[in-house]
Amino acid sequence: MSESSKVFFPASKLLAYSIAHECDISAETFKVVENGKLWVGYVGTVYNTMVGTDKGFKFKTFDEARDNAARFVCECREAISKKSQEPA
Repeated sequence: MSESSKVFFPASKLLAYSIAHECDISAETFKVVENGKLWVGYVGTVYNTMVGTDKGFKFKTFDEARDNAARFVCECREAISKKSQEPA
């Protein structure tokens, strides 16, 4: 399925992120000025959108950022699972 044909109908972004596949999780270069200096690192992405967890959102390496994005997806899955176990 091409990127342009993906349509997310879920009522919440939480559900959309919880169904992300490995190929939807990545990282990209992130640049920010901190204390007057340019900092260049990476930010995790899901569906090409920057995401973060309690560990933060900017990292020194691609792998750290990508792992954090994967953690974000896992947290979304856990939240959906907990919500489905709640009494109606």
